[in-house]
Amino acid sequence: MRAATRDVPSPQSPGATVHWTASVSCSGVPQYEFQVRSASGIWSIPQPWGASNTFTWSSPATDGSYTVEVDVRNAGANEDPFDAYTDVAYSLTSCTTPTLTTSAPSPYASGAGPIQLTATGQCGGATEFWFLYKDPATGWHTIGSGYSTSNTALWNADYRAGGYTFEVDIRPVGSTAAWVAYYDLPFTLSGCGAPALTPNLAGPQPAGTTVHWSASAGCSGTPQYEFQVRSASGVWSIPQPWDASNLFTWTPPTSGAYVIEVLVRNTGATEDPYDSYLDVPYSVS
Repeated sequence: MRAATRDVPSPQSPGATVHWTASVSCSGVPQYEFQVRSASGIWSIPQPWGASNTFTWSSPATDGSYTVEVDVRNAGANEDPFDAYTDVAYSLTSCTTPTLTTSAPSPYASGAGPIQLTATGQCGGATEFWFLYKDPATGWHTIGSGYSTSNTALWNADYRAGGYTFEVDIRPVGSTAAWVAYYDLPFTLSGCGAPALTPNLAGPQPAGTTVHWSASAGCSGTPQYEFQVRSASGVWSIPQPWDASNLFTWTPPTSGAYVIEVLVRNTGATEDPYDSYLDVPYSVS
């Protein structure tokens, strides 16, 4: 008997489907029989003698140590119990329901620094953990690089204010299951409310007049501002990118209807496009 191989390694979670392939050299046409010894030690013959060298095992929903056996003989050797056989040990193991905690409580100010996620949970043998978060706008994202044996992960926490969900999935080391058990934890990032924006000179003003704008906002952290301008021809520009300054000096070059916009977010929330914004129309004569 040469070998009996499977398409997914041991262990797998109970109920997994495992495809087995046997290979052998015989003096005639080979014939195969597949047997399984259960976790309680009972042998069964799910696939009696036949020409097929493949066996699909729909594993039971019970943890434990199993044995898959393939027997071989020449086709037509009906009184031959077997010429050779191979036994392969295989484990099925489930996992406890994990828990998930964060190093900082919710709500947490966006941009205040990374937070650590710590998971508990145990699978038979060793355990792998996969951490994810759900963005309210863009859906699920992996934290880190996927499954690993580490039960901790760092989340940047520099995103837009809103309601997020953390998730940890666990499975046995070596398993190819997407997950065996998981846990979800809601988490809120706080940020900035609606800003105010006022000019020192009310419009309309003549072209070439310098106008000083002042913004303010209530934020859970230190506010950061970005100023944008829509020109009289409808083209947007960013004359003052993200910065701590709430002041913006603007000199319109030509007459027309402009829009001055201020966006706000917490300082440090570098992956947050903005929390809130305000547009103020301004006429230039």
